[in-house]
Amino acid sequence: MQQYEEMERAILNCLITKPELFKEIKLSEKHFKKHRRFYIFIKEYYDTFGKFDISLLKSTCKNPGEALDYIVEIIDTTSITAHFDLYQERMLKMYENFEKIEEIHKLERRLYIREIDLDEFKNEIKRILRWEKWMWKKKKKK
Repeated sequence: MQQYEEMERAILNCLITKPELFKEIKLSEKHFKKHRRFYIFIKEYYDTFGKFDISLLKSTCKNPGEALDYIVEIIDTTSITAHFDLYQERMLKMYENFEKIEEIHKLERRLYIREIDLDEFKNEIKRILRWEKWMWKKKKKK
């Protein structure tokens, strides 16, 4: 999970540093776990003003000191805007893995309460893993 949070900070750092990257972002608010509220804030800010400006931010925030501290923490992240696409791809891949794990946990709960039997559980797990292998083979061929 720590790596995922680092990817979130890298993405946010790139967006603060070069806001025009919002035009090519593949991520949405659902992809941000720890920094979702801040992502939504800077996205709405960019959509409203077309840029990201610290002075303007200070004048529009309820608590500018807190917002600036948070921005400094994000900017302190080592990331390079030229690697923005790589950060996005990495974060999307990690997010897919989180979704699969969550799906497996749901299956475990269904098995535990005997909503499904063991054979159905095994088949669903195989389906999830087959999809992963299919995606891996597809990417490998490219």
